[in-house]
Amino acid sequence: ETSREAVVRALVAIKYMADQAVLIVPPQQKGHQLNEDPLVADLLGDLRGPSLGGGTAAQGTATHMGFVCDGSGANPITGVRYKSTSSKDMDITEACRRQGRYPTGGAGWRAIADPATALRIALAAMLGWWQVIWPTR
Repeated sequence: ETSREAVVRALVAIKYMADQAVLIVPPQQKGHQLNEDPLVADLLGDLRGPSLGGGTAAQGTATHMGFVCDGSGANPITGVRYKSTSSKDMDITEACRRQGRYPTGGAGWRAIADPATALRIALAAMLGWWQVIWPTR
């Protein structure tokens, strides 16, 4: 895939996550330093504030539409989704992670509590890499 195709695919994925995002505040670890773009916090809600969407993420019942567990085949993934950081398209459920049912080729699993968290991660990556993606801007 060319660089341009990769950027287009990433933007389509971010748009999809934005469409799936709900205004839910994921729980934060004590002592966690928040470093989030103010625009993202304004759009998705402040991570430090109270839950805005009924608290489904805190209860572990968020639904990740369009994602299939590569360990069990569950579709959609309900609850915490774990995304492999070493492969392009590999996700597992929390149950598979707890049971050690990892698909071949996946490593570096990142917990994603809900679609809003996935969008935050993607936007943070775009913010960190935008100079590489658009060097003339």
